[in-house]
Amino acid sequence: YIFPDDRDWVLRAREATFITHKDFKAEFRCVWPDGTIHWVSSIGRPHFTADGILDRMDFVMLDIAVRKQLEHRITELDLGMAKEVRARTDYLLKANDALTTLSELDVLTGLPNRRGIDQQIRSAYARLKRYKEVHAVLMLDIDFFKRVNDAYGHQVGDEVLQLLSQTLRKNLRETDFVGRYGGEEFLILLPSTDLDHATRAAEKLRAAVEATPHPQAGVVTVSIGVAVASPDQENEFAATIEADKQLYAAKQAGRNRVSAKTALQLTQKGDAA
Repeated sequence: YIFPDDRDWVLRAREATFITHKDFKAEFRCVWPDGTIHWVSSIGRPHFTADGILDRMDFVMLDIAVRKQLEHRITELDLGMAKEVRARTDYLLKANDALTTLSELDVLTGLPNRRGIDQQIRSAYARLKRYKEVHAVLMLDIDFFKRVNDAYGHQVGDEVLQLLSQTLRKNLRETDFVGRYGGEEFLILLPSTDLDHATRAAEKLRAAVEATPHPQAGVVTVSIGVAVASPDQENEFAATIEADKQLYAAKQAGRNRVSAKTALQLTQKGDAA
């Protein structure tokens, strides 16, 4: 009655009991006279004569078809639950990534916000410390932005910020980073860029903004402060602080200009940086 696929290993297991004189225990399938297949649990005990010759083998056979069906069902349920848990976990991970991304974006401009900027600064500083890869920091502020809001309303002010964001993106390299630092102030990171090239890039941005007027607000200008991070700086925000000082210097010098770390690199409107 043993199911053909199970017969060989069952017979080998039985023969092992003859050699070891141990009980036989196995679960296998049998084909009943009506053709149905049933799982059975079999326990057999060999009996030997005094000189070690097999005398007889006593078996107890239990029909465990119902138990096997339940085990199979439980396995299916476990697999189904495991798949559902994996699917839910994947969904939660993706949702968490999406929320993290959204939490680091400025809704108005689509640029990284202060949280996203700080993360980028830390990453750039880590590369600086490990690989000595310098980077430049540009702090950019719209000149007299309050006048735009007062004269045309905050809706136009928002449009000016959006237009500026688009202009900055268009005039930066793919490897460069720009984010909205707060209000009308923006921060730009230029990887692998020294002070001279950073100042030139800043002047290019200043000129591009001036050459892109808003339909209602007209020409908008910006002031930009430039600094370069170095491995000997005390923390990751040292270059940002220096760039902010240079931005203040550009404002004090008349606005619509770029101020770098030294007075020689202060560039006015139309000057070559």
